[in-house]
Amino acid sequence: MTDSPDLPQLLAAMYDCAIVPDLWPRVLPMLAGYMESRTAAIGARSRVGDKPGFFVEFGFDSEVHEIYVSNYRAINPRINAMKMFGVDEPVRTEDVLDTEEFEQSTYYKEFHLPYDVGDVLLAKIIEDVHRIVGCNVSGKHRYTLDDVERFRALCPHIRRILTISDLLERRTVERNSLAEVMNHLSAPVIMVDEKQRIVHSNTAAQEFLAEGKTLSSIRGVLTASDPRNQEGLRRVTRAPDLDTKSLALESDEGRFTVATVLPLTSGLRGTYGKPLSASAAIFVHNQTSFDEGLVTALAAAFAVTGAEARVLSALLEGLSLAEIAARFQISVNTVRWHLKRLFDKTNTNRQGDLIRLASSAIPQIRVARDDKGQGKLH
Repeated sequence: MTDSPDLPQLLAAMYDCAIVPDLWPRVLPMLAGYMESRTAAIGARSRVGDKPGFFVEFGFDSEVHEIYVSNYRAINPRINAMKMFGVDEPVRTEDVLDTEEFEQSTYYKEFHLPYDVGDVLLAKIIEDVHRIVGCNVSGKHRYTLDDVERFRALCPHIRRILTISDLLERRTVERNSLAEVMNHLSAPVIMVDEKQRIVHSNTAAQEFLAEGKTLSSIRGVLTASDPRNQEGLRRVTRAPDLDTKSLALESDEGRFTVATVLPLTSGLRGTYGKPLSASAAIFVHNQTSFDEGLVTALAAAFAVTGAEARVLSALLEGLSLAEIAARFQISVNTVRWHLKRLFDKTNTNRQGDLIRLASSAIPQIRVARDDKGQGKLH
């Protein structure tokens, strides 16, 4: 187990991985230390058959890991159990499996116990049509609820880092200036100073700003077209280095895109931002993760669990209770139980009232109907 870093040290090192992914092997020991764990890993499984996944790990014995992958991963009961949990929901073994049942499994008897795996704390970071990304730590005798909350706080940071890394197409900037790398990206990237003055924008960003639907350049200053967007833009671009957030940008037509802000004021990022006097790089991209954008927002807005938020998000799509049960492979009675809890927490008693409340509380969500009456999220 490594020495435990404090949270600012860990986050600073993690955000450097956004522009230099090769640093992850150096950062994972810090993540393990912060979580007081023996191991840490981040892995991505692509839903596209010919696209390789991403996997980086720390603390695993290579021989034991090979045995796990070859013989025991397919029968690990945690794998299927995790399907019931959404993005940003860290879970321990006891949260997903009955302890007695787990200890009677072949996986536990032949691998988990003999190789002293210890408790495992894991979470899905991204789940969309392209890939599933997870992060886990292990080795502690038993993870507490405090451990779960510490891990939960890290999940959005890891997601933003990996999102930016994807937009950079996993390129590093060790041999190129950051501006040169940005110029080769298809996604709009705008670099600003502390006063929101644009110091660099790639070709895609110039075209995006010229449209002026959500962001534009007014006398060289990055400006949002909507006052709500402007306040959010000001907040995220002037926030402290480690207090960044993704920003939803809504257009007049009700559609929205997402801006992910990468601070450039410290660490390795500061080295690349300094030549341009840039304090932040703003990546504009479409919302890519259903759970990431919708379920997390619903859970935060109404203080509901992930399972309840997923039921509500499905209702916003226009799904019936039976269709929701089929999607999540649970019983209709279980869906009704979650719906009852949603009514209690939102002081509503009808599905129509619940949907109207959710739609008004989260303005970036828009539900449109196609010719078949199915709901689609924009």
